[in-house]
Amino acid sequence: MNHPYDPDVFLRDNVVSGDADSGVHRVSLAQLRQYVKWLERSGVSVIASSEAELASVPGSSKNIKAEVRGADNKSENGYYSWDENAAKWVKRAALDLTFGRLVDVYGSSQEIRATLIGSIESGHAVAMVGTALHTNEAGGTFISIDGDREEIFGPSGEELGAGYLVAGKAFLLTRNADGALRCSFSGDAVGAAQQATESAVAAVAARDEVLSLANDALTGGSAQVLSTLAAAQLLDLPAGVTEFWVNGNEAAGDGGQGVVLYDSDNSDLPNALYAPAKVGRFKRGIVGEIRASQLGLKDHDTLDQRDKFQDFLRVCEGENMAAVHDLGTIDCAGGTVFWNEHGKAVGGGTINGSTLRGVTPRLNRITNCYFTAGDQENYNAKPGNRSRMENIHLEGAVRFINIEGVMAIHGCTFFASQMLDYSDIPDDWMIDNTKYASIEYIVEMMFNNHPIITTTAVQNGLLANGVEGLGAMRVSQDGNLSWIGGRMNTNLEGIRWDGNPIVAGTGARRAELRGIHFESNQRSAIVVKAISDLKVDCHIRGNGDNWDTNYPLIDISSLQAKHIDIRGHIRGKTDQTVGIGVRAERVKNLKIAAEFEDLATVVEAQDFVEGIEFGMVTINNVPPNTAFRISKKAKPYLPHPLATNANSVVGSDSHLDKLSDSFTGIQIDQTKWQLNIGSDPQTEAILSNAALKVHTGADVDRTIGKNGVQIGSASIWLPERGGLQMEATVAVSTNNTYCFTGLCADPSFTKLFSVSGSDVTTVVNEAVGFVHDFASDDKNIFALSVKEGVIQSIDTGLQLNSIKDRRFLMVISETGDVTMYIDSEVVAEFSAAIIPSQVFSCVFQGGSDGLDGKDLFLKHVAVQQFSD
Repeated sequence: MNHPYDPDVFLRDNVVSGDADSGVHRVSLAQLRQYVKWLERSGVSVIASSEAELASVPGSSKNIKAEVRGADNKSENGYYSWDENAAKWVKRAALDLTFGRLVDVYGSSQEIRATLIGSIESGHAVAMVGTALHTNEAGGTFISIDGDREEIFGPSGEELGAGYLVAGKAFLLTRNADGALRCSFSGDAVGAAQQATESAVAAVAARDEVLSLANDALTGGSAQVLSTLAAAQLLDLPAGVTEFWVNGNEAAGDGGQGVVLYDSDNSDLPNALYAPAKVGRFKRGIVGEIRASQLGLKDHDTLDQRDKFQDFLRVCEGENMAAVHDLGTIDCAGGTVFWNEHGKAVGGGTINGSTLRGVTPRLNRITNCYFTAGDQENYNAKPGNRSRMENIHLEGAVRFINIEGVMAIHGCTFFASQMLDYSDIPDDWMIDNTKYASIEYIVEMMFNNHPIITTTAVQNGLLANGVEGLGAMRVSQDGNLSWIGGRMNTNLEGIRWDGNPIVAGTGARRAELRGIHFESNQRSAIVVKAISDLKVDCHIRGNGDNWDTNYPLIDISSLQAKHIDIRGHIRGKTDQTVGIGVRAERVKNLKIAAEFEDLATVVEAQDFVEGIEFGMVTINNVPPNTAFRISKKAKPYLPHPLATNANSVVGSDSHLDKLSDSFTGIQIDQTKWQLNIGSDPQTEAILSNAALKVHTGADVDRTIGKNGVQIGSASIWLPERGGLQMEATVAVSTNNTYCFTGLCADPSFTKLFSVSGSDVTTVVNEAVGFVHDFASDDKNIFALSVKEGVIQSIDTGLQLNSIKDRRFLMVISETGDVTMYIDSEVVAEFSAAIIPSQVFSCVFQGGSDGLDGKDLFLKHVAVQQFSD
């Protein structure tokens, strides 16, 4: 033994105790006592899990050694001794030897970054292994481990030579005595690991062969047994055997088991295993998703994988798993794929809570495919629910049918296929058991409710194979579609709301398009034939040679249409004045507040248009005599502020004057407004919560000059210069107030109008606007005009109150005709209401009837005028 005191000596003295043959010896007590003292001096007295824990145990002459192991801060692990003079534990050395693994390796060939993982006792790592991402170059190679940067040297301390670290190969770093990192070897570990892996797989394969023999004895050879899907890659599969039983998906016993099928005729995909034809026969061990690569699909541009892709979707649907497309291209060779309960055309059922997703549509492609999501047979009887498609690129045609509750489509691209003959479509592309005569759109939405589409593109419908082309999307009998972001470019047509040619429907209900880019479509970007309520705020361009200007960019002709709101930027061909922006026929309540550019006509309103409201319309490069073409049969005929006669309106070649203020600043803009405030100390006008807030005074005289406020623009608005319009939003704290909102030729800081019962009087000669007076019958709002001191007024029957804001709009022609709106409803029309050659100022004034202050709010005001 190597101990200074041999236990064999002091436990078996040479003095025999008792009988000489008993083997019993006397113990040497002196040597035993010395041995115990030696152990006390040489052994560790204290073991702690951190420096803090060690500090709580004071040392002494009998307790002078300690170790720290398993500390969260690995630098604390090591050997310590008690310093009598400093009365504390002092670390003397790190633990004898620690080994670590480098993970999360990233960076460049010369600047490597990594995280070190070691044993729980590791402190000062003296050896660590990792895998290089890049092959290094000469000139110094550095690594930052947990943020500490140092150079890697060669085995003898020299600069690490070029190519010593090899991409994808393992490397071993050791800590030299001088503290420097040296790379001992690179690459050998990977080869060893690969050999070990192959040996392990071979062992599994050998075991599988034994299991197969046993299975043959029991089943007559009906199925071969595999431990995992991966194990089949090393087998020489017997001829004629196409069905296998697997005991695991990724590892034997992981819970994934069942029958898989083998495609022995597929020379491009040797040993290809894929999902079974029946639902429930293969179960994945890890809950949540099944990847296409796990069930035998491969990345291949031309190989027909339609059947395997269909089986993949069927298994995912049956097992309530997300279907994850983790490959490059899956080609379906013109076949039809059904994403529904049973993966078939007839009796397939719909989809519920299903997910099909990829990583990015640039990578995860499904090509030459006719794809149906939902139930095309019972199209209006089995509603699906809460399904999702994301980050998929699909070329061919796709339909979403009969999904009642939120079909979400995100980040996808749907393209027409340049390979398919759309005139020769599959027999199972049907609706209501009737085959389509042709395919006209890349995407079709039918009988869904609340579909949501975000950042998705539908394009390339202008086919290069001589076929006329496809539209981007048709929506039939769909409800509450919301589409945000994305594009519809280079199609025969953009999006169309219309009935399905086979199944008659009542059309769609409510839809909203926001932020979609339409460009270079051959015909209209948006066609409305069957929808009740549509809001559009998009960028629409007919740019390029594709656009046929016989088709308007937005075409509305729907007896169902009750509310159509058009906003955004609508542009024809760059620097040309051809084509129509919006053409409307058979529509009610059409509102237009958009920017138009490079067109022959901004809006063409044909017969049977009931109610057109123009908001803030901006026009650039549109000929004056054709900019607005509004039929007199439209009811009511609306003389737009830019109109020179019934059928034409001044366009962009004229001068446009604007005034707009939403009062969002911190003080009133005195470059726009002249402000008059009554003399009563309580009277004030301030900007508050995006509104001009008027607080009236409390003087007993109740006059505007004491209790009221008036704000007015410069007198620059001249109707005869092409017409003008004014809009404003007004609210009050109580209807015991007075206010006038409108245009006035000679405003003074006095009460411009007074109402007693239903009689209106004035102190001005030329004005048009809305007056609310506490003294009127029922405190109603009056629409009025004043020409040469003569008043025309109409009691609107509406009131201002504290519950609802009121939006006023006045449209004045260059001949002095006025149409007046409250909240988009026409409330008055006055012919020759004012002298059009008179210059007007925009005016708002407010007051109250009380001795205490009231509040009035002007939340927005805008005036615009066109002039030659």
